[in-house]
Amino acid sequence: CMWVQQLVQLMGCMWVYTNVTEVMTCRLLGLPDLDQNNSYVRKTLLDWAVWYQKTYDFDGYRVDTVKHIDHDFWQDLRKVTPWYNVAEIFDGSYDFIQTFANQKELYAAFNYPLFFNLRGCLGNGESMYKISSQFFEAQKKFGEGVRDMGVFLENHDNARFLTEHKGDKKRFENAFSMVHTWIGIPFLYYGSEQDMTGGADPDNRHALWELGYDTSKNHYPFIQKLNKLRMKFDMDALDQRELYVTDNFYSYARGSKFMVALTNVGQNGQTIDIKVPNTPFEPNTQVCNIFWENDCLNTNNDGSLDVTLYQGESKVYIRSKDKFD
Repeated sequence: CMWVQQLVQLMGCMWVYTNVTEVMTCRLLGLPDLDQNNSYVRKTLLDWAVWYQKTYDFDGYRVDTVKHIDHDFWQDLRKVTPWYNVAEIFDGSYDFIQTFANQKELYAAFNYPLFFNLRGCLGNGESMYKISSQFFEAQKKFGEGVRDMGVFLENHDNARFLTEHKGDKKRFENAFSMVHTWIGIPFLYYGSEQDMTGGADPDNRHALWELGYDTSKNHYPFIQKLNKLRMKFDMDALDQRELYVTDNFYSYARGSKFMVALTNVGQNGQTIDIKVPNTPFEPNTQVCNIFWENDCLNTNNDGSLDVTLYQGESKVYIRSKDKFD
């Protein structure tokens, strides 16, 4: 076809995502492409990266489209910017992500495999055992490096959560609860707090001022409570431990400070009643849900907790003595 010939001429070559060499060497959707193998271009880019950090005192960089650039360039970047660079590697394989995010190249990566399962399990109701498997695989592959991975539920390359999952606010809240409490560094895409909708790029990039900046409605207060939780505890020092999993329920603890209860049944789903064993709390201790201050109960004599989730809600429990405003 004529349009295919024109596309090949524009891009220099045709590529598919399954061909790693073509993904790395061909243009990305016909966009202009800098030649990092050109010594002048390479030096200019590396100098620019160092200058920006020194000038503006950035903590690190978000590095886009990593898999479309040669490994040796990322190795040179690591040498001159040995700080936190988090890589966007749009792929569901930890093995593939590790080819770029390692001790010689990018410092860390966005947890795309977890993103795909978060959308599938919490958004579509797939078995929560998938999240469980993802947790243990990441621990095995990255070890302590999971603490540096970027955890997210939305970004500029994927349809908005509410659009993709039929506007289900409880599924949305479960995703927020997971992202903000999961081991790693949470990344919140602008507009999520205002329940922004939108399909595939560019429909997922609407102007925030179209919705306004109300801090009292949508999911701004919900996220605010999760942020206060993170401020309350030293999150980076807290290990993550799986507590209980079924097809429609998942629970985990962060250190000895709090536990999270998630479900994938959605806002019209059945009530979930689970006795969660081995909680991080002492026996006969009062704990409270951070989203509803009067939602408190005591752990059992063996330290387990009888968790009830209504209409697809998520809960995060802390000791009542640790409650915050």
